[in-house]
Formats: sequence, C-alpha cells, structure tokens
Amino acid sequence: MSTKMQQISERILWPRVFATVGIFVALGVVLSLYYVQAFSGLTQRDQIDIAQIARSVSSGGGFTTHFIRPFNVELLKNATSPLPEVNHGPLYPYAVAAVFKFMGPSEQAVVWVSMIFMFLTFAGTYLLGKMLFDWRTGIFAAANLGVGAAVLRVGIGASEWPMAAFWLVLLMMTVAAHHRRCMNDSGARIAFPIFAGVLIAALYMTNHALMILGIPIAVYFAVTGDKHWRDFAVFAVVAVIACGPWAYRNAVHTGGSILGANAWDVMVDTKIFPGDTFYRGVNDSVRGIARVVLYPMEQFSSFSEKLMDGTSDAVAEGIPMLGLIMLPFAVVSMLYRFKSPAANAVRGLFYGIVPALCFAIALFSLNRDAFVLVAPLAAVFGGAYFFLLLDAKKLHPVFQRGVIIAVMLLAFWPSLTMIVWGSHKTEDVDDVTRLLTHSDTLGIECLYTDVPWSAAWMSRSMVAVWLPRSDNDISEMDVEGFPMNVVILTPECRRLDINETWYKLYTMKLERQYIENPDEVLERIRAYGEELGRNSDDADMMKRFFRQNQRNANVYNSIMGFKQADLGLLATDQVQVYQRSDE
Repeated sequence: MSTKMQQISERILWPRVFATVGIFVALGVVLSLYYVQAFSGLTQRDQIDIAQIARSVSSGGGFTTHFIRPFNVELLKNATSPLPEVNHGPLYPYAVAAVFKFMGPSEQAVVWVSMIFMFLTFAGTYLLGKMLFDWRTGIFAAANLGVGAAVLRVGIGASEWPMAAFWLVLLMMTVAAHHRRCMNDSGARIAFPIFAGVLIAALYMTNHALMILGIPIAVYFAVTGDKHWRDFAVFAVVAVIACGPWAYRNAVHTGGSILGANAWDVMVDTKIFPGDTFYRGVNDSVRGIARVVLYPMEQFSSFSEKLMDGTSDAVAEGIPMLGLIMLPFAVVSMLYRFKSPAANAVRGLFYGIVPALCFAIALFSLNRDAFVLVAPLAAVFGGAYFFLLLDAKKLHPVFQRGVIIAVMLLAFWPSLTMIVWGSHKTEDVDDVTRLLTHSDTLGIECLYTDVPWSAAWMSRSMVAVWLPRSDNDISEMDVEGFPMNVVILTPECRRLDINETWYKLYTMKLERQYIENPDEVLERIRAYGEELGRNSDDADMMKRFFRQNQRNANVYNSIMGFKQADLGLLATDQVQVYQRSDE
C-alpha cells in the first residue's frame, strides 16, 4: 500500500464506518420485513392509478391513462386518443415504468420503487445530520426515521411521497452547503442555486402541488450572502426553465393550468364540490381555469373552512409521522439557536416549509402521507437537541448508551409489533378482483364502473370511466367517444350518497328490476295491491312515484333498459354487471 493510501486509511474512523454500514443493513432488513408483513396488494386509488400509467409508459404508450374521469375528458377535449395523463407528476410513474421494463408489470414492482426511495431518504437524512451537526446525530436521526411505523407505512405505500422526501432532503443539503460557502468566503458557488432549481423542478414533477415549496427556497436565496440577488435570479431562472416543458405540456392539455387537473383540487372536498362528485361530473361552469382563481372569493366560506379543516387534519395525522418519541425534542429544537450557522439556516427554512406543506395539503386535497417530507428534518433537529440535553447531563458513557438504546426501542416498538405479532395477510382473491381481471372477456372497449382505477389496471386494455353523476354527463361522454354500454358496480357504491341512482341500483333489488323492465314491475305492484285489497288509486300513486323518481333521479334515463349480464363462472355476490338490452 502506498504511503498516501496508508495515510488516508489511518484517517478513516473504521469503527464508525462499520457501525454505519451495520445500521443501514438493519434498516433495510426492517423495511423489508415490514413490507413482507404489511403489504397486501395495491388498494388505494392513487397507487393503482400510478401502476396503470407506468405500464402504459413501459409498453410504449407514453404518459397516458386508461382511467377516465368525466371532468378530465372535457379538459382534454382536443387531445388525441389515448388520453394524456394530467393528474399525476411524471417522475414516479416513469421510475416505476423503468422497473416494469426489466421485471414486467406487477404490484410488487410499484412498491419496490417506493421502498428504494424511502431507503435513499434514510441515507439522505444521515448525510444531512452529519453535515449540519456530527456523525452520531446523522446516524441517530436516520435510525429513528427508519424504524418509525408511520414512515415505514408510507415507504411501502407505493406512492410518490418517498421520492418527494428524498428530493427535499437533497434540497436541504444543497442549502446547507450553500450557507457554509457564504459564511466561509463571503461568496457562493453558482452550482448551489442551480442544483436547488433543478430539485424544485423534481418536486414539481413528482407532485404538481409541491411547486409551492419553491417559495421558501426563493426567499432564502434572496436574503442570504453578499451575492443574494444573483443567487436568487439563478435559482428562479433554472427552476422556471427546468419546470417549463412539463408546465407547458400541462397548460396545453388543460387550457392554461400548469398544475394539470390538480389546479381544480382547490374546489374539491368543499361543501360546494365534494371530491368524488366533482371529478365524476361534466360541468361547463367549473371547467375554466378562471374558476380556480375566482372560486376562493365567490365561495369564501366553504373555501376557508376547507383550508382550516385540511390544515388541522394534516397536522393531526402528520404528528405520528414525525415520531412521537422524538417529536418533543424536534419541537423545542425549532426554538433553539444552534452553533452551526448552516443548521440555523435550514431550521429557518423549516419555518417556511412546514406551513407551505400544510397549506398545499389542505388547498390541493393531498394525501396526508405527504407529511413524510418533513419527517427527516424533524429527525435531524430532534436528534441534535436530544444529544445536547444528553451531553449536558454528563452521564457516564454506559448510561448514555442505555438512554439512546431505550429511546430507539421506544421508537421501534410499534413497527416491531407489526413485524413480529401482526396478522399475516391472506392470499384470497376477492370477487371484484377476479371479475375485473377477466373483464377483457366482456368484449368491450369502454367500461363504466365505481372502481375505474382498478379496472384500468386489471383489464389491461379497456378504458375505465368513473360513474358519471347525471344523464347530461353520460350524454357528453358519449359525444366524446365513450359510450356507456356496460356498467360494473362493486361494494364501492356503498360509499356514494344514498340518493344517487348508482347507490340505489346496487343496494335495492326492486330498483334493479325497475331499471330492466319498468312496466313489469309496475304491473306486479298493481297485482300485489289487488291481492291485499288495495284500490287502484294506490297502484296509480305507486306508478306516479316511480315515474317521478325516474324524472328527478340523476342517471335513470340513461340506464333504463339495462339488464344484468349472465357471467357464468364469473358470477359473484359482490359485483353487478349491467349491459344494454341490445348488447
């Protein structure tokens, strides 16, 4: 070994290297065991939607979708078939598509990509803690983050949030390196604002709403260093250029929205436009991009309540993500001024990132799992303050290690109970999955269903349309080239409003019979009334009731004459399939 290599080897703290490798191996094992025990297939809408988009990408179909929301069809009125996807950012589906290319489409592959980025986030947390403080803070923060049950649940959640968390950790490392450069030589390398701009674009293309995190980063560059205006300008220009192509693509497809269809989430889940019903409707009055801007003013009461409820829910559901054991230390650390200027700069950004993320979750109706983005920062600063208190007590090293181990065990306990004592999942395939997997045998190109995300993924070829809300919606879908000839209803219908025809159709046998043959049902009611000694006026009243119900209900006219299909071996108790009588 040369003298230079020997000197380098002597400077390496090998015990720390071995400890670091050992801990990350352990974190990988914990994440894998949690996946084996807890993952039971893709169950959430976004998970399944991402999977079918990724399959389209991997098969050469481009960033397109087979899951049709009636609202989106009107936005994409001038688009060619297949329909471009405007509800998700491209980075996570493309990452999943890359795995599909090598391993073939599968539910497991979608989760593995999520797990890889979660593990990379653990590694980034370690590097951030080491950069801002020291080795033990970094490794302790990564370990605490990596054994948290809520974080592990997101890690196997087959969503884009672990990827977004990794980009944010890299962004905080960039800010820390930039701040150090500013403090050391009163200047900043231009590479840092450039890289920060690229990372903001990565966040935007992971989830469109995360563009909002560019605001606190822009403020940071605008006030830091003697060349702050140059750094701010470079960051802004790079971010705009990097986001530009995808923003332009979204604006072209949606008539002006750089956030894609996510822009209309401003109106979703309010008293005026509940989420599901909004995207299942085709309404001219809400499709313009101007409505996104005007809605908060015109419906201020409903909009403000949405923000307040959404923010409080995000915080309440996000607290377990930060780790209940380390959370008190993390909260206090936000009020403590550390000796490291770079750490204080990142801590200052924390004040802007958390409110911006909560605002984005509430404003755009994001999944609360998005709160995992700030979990690495909480782990790092909570760990740093924990060690400050521990060092202040001047305990014997043996007792110090005992306290650290005790904290780690408390943090790990919820995950451990799932891994060791949790109930093992079953491999039974339910009736819904079995039918949708074989739905290609129905011989149709367009399917209307209450689980279009699942149908689009399992059928592999058909376009799956979310159940429209009215006869007018169905007529417009027909004009756009999506005729309603086959409808599949599943237990998901029970989540609809009880006044919806789809709910009644699924839950009430008499409604199904009336849809198929109204004259026969009315005749049976009349005959039954005669048997009970009722006069003809009662039968006429019942007939008027059904006729009035048909006129007033939302989709009665479009489905009159539909008959339940004979599925043979695919017949189930959970699923109802209806076809036009001439099909």
